[in-house]
Amino acid sequence: PDPVAADLARIEAAWLDAYHAADAPALDLSDLAGLDEAALLALCVRRHPAARGLTLTTPAAPLIDPAFAFDVRALLVVRPAAEVRLLAIDAAAIAVLAMAGEISPLGNLIATLDETHPDGGAAIAALVAAGAFERV
Repeated sequence: PDPVAADLARIEAAWLDAYHAADAPALDLSDLAGLDEAALLALCVRRHPAARGLTLTTPAAPLIDPAFAFDVRALLVVRPAAEVRLLAIDAAAIAVLAMAGEISPLGNLIATLDETHPDGGAAIAALVAAGAFERV
């Protein structure tokens, strides 16, 4: 099988899964405003029902959207409101999405990421901004 075609099919399947996923309010950066450090770290979240992370094996991303760079190897598919969006992400963000399948305090996600990825906090912030988490 053609690996590019396989990646394109996986992207399309993730898009359809996100489109048909359950509705839930997405955590927004404005929800974090005003929280002190302890409250921020204790805030419980989980992956939004419409959030999907994909690791690509080929440079298929620019075939979906020419704005994606040729070297993009991971995509985030989200639908925090009514529109499905695709965003380029990195391995740290994929790891966070995998950990956030179950309810978890934000502090645990940050701490786990900081052990393996020096930019763990930035990865969490990018995911929150994209609408990849649901506040629980």
